[in-house]
Amino acid sequence: MTNPASRITSVRPLPSDPGTVSVRVDGRVVGRVAVEMVDRLALAPGASWSTERAAAFARAAATDATRRAALGCLRRRSRSTASLRAWLTERGHDIGVIAEVIGDLHARGLLDDERHGRDLARALLARRPAAWRFLVERLEQSGLAPVLAERIATDAVAGVDPVDAALTVAGPVSGGAGDPRRHARRVAGTLQRRGFDENTIRLALHRLGLLEVLEAGSGDHP
Repeated sequence: MTNPASRITSVRPLPSDPGTVSVRVDGRVVGRVAVEMVDRLALAPGASWSTERAAAFARAAATDATRRAALGCLRRRSRSTASLRAWLTERGHDIGVIAEVIGDLHARGLLDDERHGRDLARALLARRPAAWRFLVERLEQSGLAPVLAERIATDAVAGVDPVDAALTVAGPVSGGAGDPRRHARRVAGTLQRRGFDENTIRLALHRLGLLEVLEAGSGDHP
C-alpha cells in the first residue's frame, strides 16, 4: 500500500547514465527508470505517488534493470537467446520482463541467434578445423535450436575436404615418438573429439601411415 499523501520529490538524470533517471518519493529513492518513461508515467516533482503509479513504476524499473543486465552480458560476449534467457533467469529477473526485454533486443538487432551461431562457428574453426558433428554439438550447447545449428554447421564446412581438415588437426600430434600404436590411438582420439567420423579418421590415419600400425597385431580399429 502507498501513502495517499506521498509525493514525488525529484526526478533526476543519473550523472553516470544520462539515459536513466533516479526518482525520489518523500525524499527517498524508490528506483530508476529509462528517461523515456518520465513522460509515459507522468513522473514529475509534486505528482502524487498513487498505487497505480507506484505499480507502473516498479514494472518500468524492473524492465530497465533487466535490460541493463542483458546489455552488459551481451557486451561481455555473444549469447544465444536461450543462453541469455537462462542467464537472466538465474539472476532472479522476472520471466515476463525477460520476455519483453528479449523481444526488444531482437527488434533492435542486438540479439540474433543466426549471427551468434555463425560467429561462434567461425571462431571454433579459426582455432582448429573440426567436423560437422563437432560444430553442431557446440552450437547446440550455446543454446541454438538443432535445425539452426545444423544449417550453420553445414554452411561452415561447405567446400572443405574432411580428410584434409582431419590431417590439419592431426598435424600437431602426428610426430610423436615412443610406442607407435599408442601414438596412433592418440591421433585417432584427437580426431574423434573434433567430430570426424570413422571413415574420415581411417583415411587420415592411412595418409599418415598410422592405420597399419593400429591394425597390426591386435586388429584394433579407431
